[in-house]
Amino acid sequence: MLVARTHGFHPWTFAGRYTYVFQDLKGRVTNLQTLRRTGNIYVPFGVEAFTYPPGAIFLFWPLVWLPTSTIPFLWTWLSILCLAVSLAVCLNKLTPRHWTTSLAIGCWFALPSIVLMPVEVECLIWGQTATILLLIVVLDSLVVKGRGRGILVGLATAFKIYPVVFIIMWFWRRQFREAITALVTTAVATSIAWILWPTSFSTFVRVLIVGHKEFGRFANGGAATYASSSITSFFMRAPFHIGLLNWAWDGVFSVLVIALGLCAS
Repeated sequence: MLVARTHGFHPWTFAGRYTYVFQDLKGRVTNLQTLRRTGNIYVPFGVEAFTYPPGAIFLFWPLVWLPTSTIPFLWTWLSILCLAVSLAVCLNKLTPRHWTTSLAIGCWFALPSIVLMPVEVECLIWGQTATILLLIVVLDSLVVKGRGRGILVGLATAFKIYPVVFIIMWFWRRQFREAITALVTTAVATSIAWILWPTSFSTFVRVLIVGHKEFGRFANGGAATYASSSITSFFMRAPFHIGLLNWAWDGVFSVLVIALGLCAS
């Protein structure tokens, strides 16, 4: 609550290292305002540009209904709640117990992680989507049963692209129904976004995908060395390497970590 309600430094957390608080979240609000004004959420493509697929507009659209001053507070609480529930679901899967006990333990585990772990604090202090997407994937993987399984992962993929790794995992395990359900969900969500915001969809395909605008941002050293929890930034820090990596090594490390995670799962 202290981080969410105030602007400044808090030395008792890793947040004290950041100058700009909720910068990514504020950027998404600006992007939505641009979309409502021009119909194109991807222009201009510069600092705090909208780098998500068009389907992600559905994830952020509720922000336009909220008073701007309340968005950081509510988004922070949503992010922490998603983290706690994700932990609770995983704990309950490993050692089944009453859901209230699992949720209580999840909340207790979430508390030190958002204070001490750089990955979690970066997510909160920038106002990012990691824990929200985490909960969506965890629910689909461990809670949803039957024909509905795959829909949430499909939505997560439409929001961020990277959750496609879980679809690959299902294909690898020969769980074809879940994988196909997820792909169809992604396609439907993206198609609806195309119908609602055709100019944004066209720009995403022409500029970000075909034009390599988004890839070029990282290929030219776009990932921060310290203020980032991405895979590539992890390998830019000691003891692996100090400084920026070129795009080839970024790709190699990303593929290796993803492959390791799939094998472990």
